[in-house]
Amino acid sequence: MKIKIRKTPKGWCVDRSLNGVRKRSFFPSKGEAEAEADTIREQYRTAGEDWLSLSPGERVELMKVHAEVKASGLRLVDVWQEYRRISRPMERKRIGESIAEMEVAKRKANRRDRYVTELCRYVSVFARGRESNYVDEITTKDIEEWFRGRKEALVTQASSVTRFRTWFLFCIKKGWLVKNPCDGLEEIHVQESVPKILTPEQIEKVIQTGKANPAYLAWLTLALFVGVRPEEIDLITWDDVDLAARTLTISAEASKVRKRRIVPLSDTAKEWLQFAQKKNSRFGMSLSSKRRFVVKLRASIGLKRWPQDVLRHTAASYLLALHQDAGRVATMLGNSVSILHKHYKGLVTPEQCAAFWGLRP
Repeated sequence: MKIKIRKTPKGWCVDRSLNGVRKRSFFPSKGEAEAEADTIREQYRTAGEDWLSLSPGERVELMKVHAEVKASGLRLVDVWQEYRRISRPMERKRIGESIAEMEVAKRKANRRDRYVTELCRYVSVFARGRESNYVDEITTKDIEEWFRGRKEALVTQASSVTRFRTWFLFCIKKGWLVKNPCDGLEEIHVQESVPKILTPEQIEKVIQTGKANPAYLAWLTLALFVGVRPEEIDLITWDDVDLAARTLTISAEASKVRKRRIVPLSDTAKEWLQFAQKKNSRFGMSLSSKRRFVVKLRASIGLKRWPQDVLRHTAASYLLALHQDAGRVATMLGNSVSILHKHYKGLVTPEQCAAFWGLRP
């Protein structure tokens, strides 16, 4: 930027060229003109040509916006970057294609097969009949109407919303969506209830059903007396069981939390596993076989509905009653201490505990 001071018939002129545009200002005295030139040079040094090219009105407007952004705890550059993000041309993706690509991405990320299958299965039911529509056409109202039509229990609906949210977050990362439609849903509050566990009398009937169906007895033993998750049992073999050392090794590949753990076996669990091994029992079962066996267990104790995770809940409650050490039991279950205290503490009496661990083949 060049600045010249010269005398003209109109007075002293400050003449400068900025971004190819010539600007002139007139003052009655040389001193005032020199003061203005010094001010321009200082502004140029600190702010550059862009600031000087703004009109006084534009400068006031810019400073007003800057003050509002700062008062909101943000930076002007962050606001601009967010605007650029949401205003850029968005790639559109059809609903069916988005689910297919999400499945591929989740599997490449080494997510559990069961998790990916259930996630994609559920959102695919929602997508049925609208596969050719675009993801960005889905609204909060569409999801609300979907849930009204299904009439799911609140606890199920809360889990289902998580699946939708996961799907839409994937779409946002891919640039197919700007905002997650789930953000507009009313938050679901589920009242926590005491987990259902089996009584010693029910457990005895369940065990007798296992003895009558020996192929399933090893699976039942780990679920009931050790508290291993069903999906973890499916990946366990007899090589993971050391009856002499009374331990069960759950590999990182089998563990839900991807961490290897060695679980000590109680006398009760050891004896039932020995019995199951002699009967050529197995751990892993197909989903259909597992369902048929659960139907038999349910019928043996006269239940119309098999409570979710009831065998693991039962094991956790009786293990905590036996050891009276939440940290130890949490390590065995691959769970957290807070979960044990929150859900399983005080559910079993000393008499029930003694009866449970006294069950033998």
